Formats: sequence, C-alpha cells, structure tokens
Amino acid sequence: VTASGKVQPEVEVKISTEAAGEIIEMPLKEGASVKKGDLLVRIKPDFYQSQLDQQEANLAAARASSVQAKAQRLKSEDDFQRSEDLHGKKLISDSEFLAARTTLEVAQANYENSLAQIRRTEGSLSQARDQLSKTIIYSPMDGTISAQNSEIGERVVGTGSFAGTEIMRVADLANMELR
Repeated sequence: VTASGKVQPEVEVKISTEAAGEIIEMPLKEGASVKKGDLLVRIKPDFYQSQLDQQEANLAAARASSVQAKAQRLKSEDDFQRSEDLHGKKLISDSEFLAARTTLEVAQANYENSLAQIRRTEGSLSQARDQLSKTIIYSPMDGTISAQNSEIGERVVGTGSFAGTEIMRVADLANMELR
C-alpha cells in the first residue's frame, strides 16, 4: 500500500506572547536544542516596567493617605468622646453633638475607603508585575526549535484573550508520528 503522508513530531508547542512589544533578545535559532526553562525570547520591557513603577508609587501614596485617614479617625473619636461627655452634662447643644458624631462617621468612612484604595492598588501592582513577567518567555519543554517566525527587532502583538504573534515552535523530535 502506498500513500502520501506527513512525518511530524507528536508534541509541538507554538510559542507566542501575551505582552506586546519589540523582540530585543532571542539567543537560540531554528534547529537549536532547548531544555525546559531555557530563555527563548525577551521583549522590550520599558512600557511594562514604567507601569510597575507607577503602581508602586500609587501604593505608597495610598498607604500614606491611609495613615492620614487613620489619624483623622482617631482625632474624631476623641472629639466625639468629649462631645458625648459634655452632651451628657448638658454643656453642649444637640446640634454640636450630632456634628461630632457625623464627623466621626465621615472619618471612619474615609479610613475604610483608604484601606479599599490600598487593596485596589495592590491588585493593580500585582497585575503590572504579571505583565512585566510576560516579557520573558522560557521553553515549556525539552526539544528543538522547529520553526522561527520572528527575528530580533520585530514587533510582536500579544493579548491576554487571544493567541498573540507566533514567534517560534518547540518540538520533541525524539517521538515522531506519520500521518
């Protein structure tokens, strides 16, 4: 029986990126053997590094704001306690007592808002770190670079939802199949 077919590796991984940018390093070329964890591609990290720096600064500002809000809340608690004592002795009016209570509630809300701001900024910082880490691609397996579609200096497109630009393929050439 004769038939046409194709000899191909059983396992072949398409290497694409989630980070967009210019390829600045690609130490291995097509045909090179790779081990799991070897550096395959490095994408220019400038944009992602600046986002990380910005989020770190935002976190520092949020923490400073939280300290200020906590101090304001503590002062409002003390003022409310004094007002409560004076109101019990009928030395201040109901409206002054109500104003002190309102000030305390506003200070408490501001403090809770500052804590939420810290959590939100920590999330953004974590996201920026994750994006920066995606500018470096390591080999997911032992094998051989069977195809290289991009070169140093090319811009690649990466998205979190869809496959980005296919940069290369890594295949295990030890196990082949015939189709």
